[in-house]
This record gives sequence, C-alpha cells and structure tokens, in this order.
Amino acid sequence: MAKTCRSLDFTETFLETFVSKDLTAADSSAILKALRLLDEDERHRSLRVHELERDRQGSWSASASTTLRVTFERLKEAGRDCSRAPSITTADDLEPPGLSPPWRDST
Repeated sequence: MAKTCRSLDFTETFLETFVSKDLTAADSSAILKALRLLDEDERHRSLRVHELERDRQGSWSASASTTLRVTFERLKEAGRDCSRAPSITTADDLEPPGLSPPWRDST
C-alpha cells in the first residue's frame, strides 16, 4: 500500500519532472527516500536541510544524494509551516560559481 505524505504537496510540475527526468533507478529511489524523510522529520541528519540564499532565498534544499537535491518552499497552513512544492535539482545547480558546500572535500 502506498503511503501518503502528511506535509508535502506536490505540484504538477514536480510530478512531470520526476517522471520525465532522466533518472537512474538509484536516483529515483534516493529522491523518494529523501521525500519520505522530509515528510517524517526534516531535521534528519542525512537531509542537511538549509535555506538557500541570494536569488533562491525563500526556498529550502534537502540532500537526496551527493549530487541530487530536493528543493522546496515552506507555506503557512493552519498555523504551522508545511513543506510544499518540492522540485529536483543537482547540487551544481544550487552552488554559486566558485563556492562548494562544506561537506565536499576540495582537495
């Protein structure tokens, strides 16, 4: 039986991207796992949830793998923050040129 998400609301764009993006079975599995964790406990260490900066301010990122991210927005609903409208991006799409995340070893 498929589980439903309690705090995630998927846009049509996300669903189309997830189905049409050229993802391996491992990538799809990693994204589904990240979404499940995000729904259950967004503070899970493996997600490394953080707010994005600059032109992406107001959006948040969660790690699905070392190269895949799920980005999402938080909307107020019924007096609480909900994770909404996730999208799939690569780590390189989120990093400003010349900067790398602290968990990547640059040596």
